[in-house]
Amino acid sequence: MESEENKSTANKDEEIKNLQNRLFAYGAMMIPPCFCCGYNGEGYYHPEKHPCAERHHKLYRNKN
Repeated sequence: MESEENKSTANKDEEIKNLQNRLFAYGAMMIPPCFCCGYNGEGYYHPEKHPCAERHHKLYRNKN
């Protein structure tokens, strides 16, 4: 049986991920450094170099 503390932590982790996803959807990653992990290096928009880029490309709403 899961403890109340574990449930609370899981709920907070899920809320953080949901809020991050909203920021990705609104284009918050368009201006480096990455708001999520702080990365600002080579391959910023390439998932093979920067894992957050995958979420950005999946969720960003204002794609051309």
